Amino acid sequence: MCQWVYSEYSKKPQLKEALGNVNVTKITVPKGDYGNNVEVPMYVHTPTSLENTSSHVAIIHCHGGGAIGGSIDDDKFVAAYIAKACHAIVVDVAYQLAPEGTAEGMAAEIYSAIRYVHDNATTMKIDSQKIVLHGGSGGGLAVLATCGYLASRDQSGLIALAIPCQSIILSFYITEKRGINMTKQEAASFYEGPFLVENLCGSDHIKHFEARHPVMFPTISEDSILMRWPPCILLASEFDNYRKQMRRFSERLKKCGKLLEYICYPGVNHGFMLDWNYKVTSHYWDDLKTLINSYVA
Repeated sequence: MCQWVYSEYSKKPQLKEALGNVNVTKITVPKGDYGNNVEVPMYVHTPTSLENTSSHVAIIHCHGGGAIGGSIDDDKFVAAYIAKACHAIVVDVAYQLAPEGTAEGMAAEIYSAIRYVHDNATTMKIDSQKIVLHGGSGGGLAVLATCGYLASRDQSGLIALAIPCQSIILSFYITEKRGINMTKQEAASFYEGPFLVENLCGSDHIKHFEARHPVMFPTISEDSILMRWPPCILLASEFDNYRKQMRRFSERLKKCGKLLEYICYPGVNHGFMLDWNYKVTSHYWDDLKTLINSYVA
């Protein structure tokens, strides 16, 4: 299913044009360099307009796919468009997916990518103080998990900003009962939600939930952990499965001094940002560039 969706994305003229205006190089973080248990491949998308200059914003991007599908190969059109839209170098990271992967493994691999970019910023023509972590849907879940991973290690300073968009929120499938006071979209997400929880968080997921595990269930972390998060911008949409949970989480981040912005786009569903039939899609990309420029660049 994910491959079909990405193949449809690749036909969109906005994305095809973007890929023609970036240079793509592959870098692999060796196994064990930053505590990662596997090699971590990354595609670095550099707009041709930035090639002869340095000290650029870097967006470490976590691809979508519901945390069960997608890859950096599938995602190349999307990553290229982000690079073009935000006038930044985009590092698209491969990370663990369910059912083989875990939330902790996912976060550890993205952490290794962050460390690599930070340590090699000069060579990559990146400003190490301008690293942004971004992802949507399953990629948003990965961003949240990585923020928890960074905070629990007091290393949130490695990134300047985190932007989870329309994030899958695993605690939703434990705190809520399917069909009770739910929208159609929320109820539909229960077909895959429990599978994700059990596979990403293990058979002891209830124990981890009750312990407010900062990586598996980052949105219910203790305030003492959230206070150590990087600054965040949360992006949601009116008819998204996780809008209510994103809104509640925004209030917790605000209380802990880590929320910069919460934006909910009206009239659209999950994944709207790659559908230019919606007028609001262009606003989303304009906003993303503006937000990054305002808070980082």
